[in-house]
Amino acid sequence: MIKKLRYKFLAVTMLCIGMLFAAILLSINLYMTLSSQKQGYDMLERIADTPIPDRTGVSGSQPSNGDVPDAGRLPGHDAPDGPDHTSKPGRQQPANYLDAFRVFHISYDKEGNYLDVSYNMQSELTEEDILQLGEKMWQKNPDASKERGTIQSGYLYLIRDRDTFWQVYFLDYSMERSMTSRLFYLCLFVGLVGMLILFAAAFGLSGWMIKPVQNAFEKQKQFIADASHELKTPLTIINANAEVLSGSIGENRWLSHILEQTRRMNALVRDLLDLAKLDASEKKPEFSEINLSRAVSAAALSFESLAFETQKNYQMQIEENLFGCGNEQAIRQLVTILLDNAFKYSDHNGVVTIRLHAKGKNSERARSETQKKILTVRNTGSGIAPEDQKHIFERFYRSDDSRSRQSGGYGLGLSIAASIARTHKARISVQSDGHSYTQITVIF
Repeated sequence: MIKKLRYKFLAVTMLCIGMLFAAILLSINLYMTLSSQKQGYDMLERIADTPIPDRTGVSGSQPSNGDVPDAGRLPGHDAPDGPDHTSKPGRQQPANYLDAFRVFHISYDKEGNYLDVSYNMQSELTEEDILQLGEKMWQKNPDASKERGTIQSGYLYLIRDRDTFWQVYFLDYSMERSMTSRLFYLCLFVGLVGMLILFAAAFGLSGWMIKPVQNAFEKQKQFIADASHELKTPLTIINANAEVLSGSIGENRWLSHILEQTRRMNALVRDLLDLAKLDASEKKPEFSEINLSRAVSAAALSFESLAFETQKNYQMQIEENLFGCGNEQAIRQLVTILLDNAFKYSDHNGVVTIRLHAKGKNSERARSETQKKILTVRNTGSGIAPEDQKHIFERFYRSDDSRSRQSGGYGLGLSIAASIARTHKARISVQSDGHSYTQITVIF
């Protein structure tokens, strides 16, 4: 239990740290992505909104219909002699040397027909590549309803309406994306290393934090074991003396009360000793291959006389030759506890059923160790309320105190059964509709 508490503490701590780290990492990545995109759009807007001189050299006027701006040359470089595509008047100059390689634009008429493309001749992109980007932009945004957006996650685009034609500006966004990606992986690496360091620190602190709980639990176990042993001897003496007096003076209701209560106390002490033994055991009991069917049958047959005396319908459906690894004595104790509980809380003339079968296997393969064996004990009766079912295997828990006292229960039997199941790495569960039946299932 202490180990589980420690592991739960570690799991909750690391889950909180991991969620915080993921939130920070995603926030940084989202901020850097949006920030770099905003800078890219700002760059495109500066270039797109720069006044373009007309053919008379007057700044600020837009080119007339058919006077479509072409690509500008790099700042500081003279145009070559002779006619050149980059030396036409009205050329729009990039903001700086770096932008000259990353920014380009395409002109279309109002029907969407290609007119002209403007780009730096020293760029790695060809005119065909740029036109393909333009086609993808129109496919994504056919009616130019979105003024800006992304293409292939590596290019930003900005659309400008020039009255008589469209201009679509593009920015190669790969540099910003690469920087954002490197920053993301750097933060991820640093965060994972930090989480490993925090895990080591949390693991060490968890042992220190649960130390008081462990000490209290150990003292509780020791107290239960010591008190059980100390109570066992005086109860035995009281019971023996009461029986001697009963034989000497005959039937007496006061002696009957003493004998009844000593029997109940002996049962309680026996259960407490069993719990103390299970808690104090640092290693599993000796396990070996056992005939599970025979162990269950031996424990179940002893309840036939009880069923006859209480006039209850007792049904045994035990599949033969089912084998498994475990401790036969512990398995018998488990079956005895479940059947005792079923008979105690079944209704008058009720039905108690015990069943052992293999899941999805035939009897010829019953010896397989990987085969699941299912033990179910079912009884008719008032059932267990849904809110009580999750607590039914806790120590000293009783859903109905008055009925438990009448039947002599102390809320320890199912707790012992659950401990035996855990020792055998079995799963135990309870099902009930709350008013007509209760069924406890153990899967080995």
